[in-house]
Amino acid sequence: MRSIVLACALLLFGKNGSRNNEMFTQYDVVIKNNGNRNIKQIVLGFDSTCRIRDGNAIWNMIVTDDGHSLVLPAIQDINAGASYTFGYILYGNAPANFSINQI
Repeated sequence: MRSIVLACALLLFGKNGSRNNEMFTQYDVVIKNNGNRNIKQIVLGFDSTCRIRDGNAIWNMIVTDDGHSLVLPAIQDINAGASYTFGYILYGNAPANFSINQI
């Protein structure tokens, strides 16, 4: 059985957390593989709370063509017992809601 733990760490974007009078927040998300097999792919779904600032404001994950999911880059695995971190910058200061849709 595979077990995945998502943990969020909150970091404010920029010195004052704003640009052009709009507030942004940077998040790092750690995906921890507690299983005994490597994860070849994971699909994370998200809802309207995931208001990514722009195309350059997400790293270490790929937004799917439908714009409603995130996947690992094609060459990335998460080894058994290892962690993988991705990050993003959102409008506002509330974290996005993610769901694990597929492993």
